Amino acid sequence: MDMFSLDGSLLCGELSSGSYLSTFLQNTLKNKQVEIFSDKRAFKPVARLREPKDLLNLPKEIDCAQQSARWPVECQVIEDRVHHIEYNPPYPEEYYMVTGREIQPNPVGEEAGTVVFQYYPMSAVNYFSRSCVGGNRFFVSNFASEKSTDLKFESRFESGNLAKAVKISDNYYELYLRTDLYTNRHMQWFYFRITNTRSNFYYRFSIVNLSKSESLYSVGMKPLLYSTRDAEINKIGWRRCGENITYFRNDLSNGETVEE
Repeated sequence: MDMFSLDGSLLCGELSSGSYLSTFLQNTLKNKQVEIFSDKRAFKPVARLREPKDLLNLPKEIDCAQQSARWPVECQVIEDRVHHIEYNPPYPEEYYMVTGREIQPNPVGEEAGTVVFQYYPMSAVNYFSRSCVGGNRFFVSNFASEKSTDLKFESRFESGNLAKAVKISDNYYELYLRTDLYTNRHMQWFYFRITNTRSNFYYRFSIVNLSKSESLYSVGMKPLLYSTRDAEINKIGWRRCGENITYFRNDLSNGETVEE
């Protein structure tokens, strides 16, 4: 049997983490943050903080459904996971030199073009109701063009916010951003994917409802571009690019702005 004094001057018998001493002290202190152990070599009790508990007691398996991201049930989510490499440009990226001669066309919309992409999460209520793992896998038509040379747009992934793409000509597209869920605001940034591009071919994009009172685009900041081919072959990630960049107020009824 273990024997002890409160000042640790008399201890005999084999002490262990499950000894009477440890149990007595833990029951006496009534502190869930401190663990009391008996040191067999030093013959004295040792106190230490418990290891912090996980915020969520979830299985450690990566493929476990409980570990997967959950989405509002009205959100369609593609299976392809978006991945970006880390990259820092070796030199400062230059601003676009505004000439004042940049073209500033007003939006023409579907009446003069063809919708090649459209996605608006649809819900019976204008608030969050429930979620599911992986989002909604039932994809409705997104107006993808059957023409082989048309660009293909996608935004059904995390943080993607492209709502609609209208093809005006082979190299000119009007883009409409989607608001944040359950609100009619926050169209101050853009993030989407474009595929089926052609080499040595210039494209023009007008984001017709980017809504910001002021923007660095008006003084030459270039949009960010990420090329999966550059990332795979040349290890180049996000970089700034573009020409004929202009930021101005268009003639939409709500006074929204456009960046090209």
